Amino acid sequence: MLTLRERIEIVLLMAKFNSPNQVIRELKKKKWRLSQIPSRTTIYVIYPKFGETGCVLDKEKCGRKSLNPEKSQKIVTYFAENPSTSIRKGAET
Repeated sequence: MLTLRERIEIVLLMAKFNSPNQVIRELKKKKWRLSQIPSRTTIYVIYPKFGETGCVLDKEKCGRKSLNPEKSQKIVTYFAENPSTSIRKGAET
């Protein structure tokens, strides 16, 4: 996962060279770890995103929100006290 600073550096290099291959070469010259250097595809995603939104961060993921610890503990306690209850029946309570 790239940090904000790394993403900004990629955008700056891409603006300068307009070539993901050249960006990768420059990152190697700057002694980035090989596992840290993004693919051309990643560079192609980050750079236009900055042009469109002015931001290099990913959008917040959609989907289910995680449970807060209090609610999670209530669920664990309920099923510990009622081990033979089905999940469907437990969801009703």
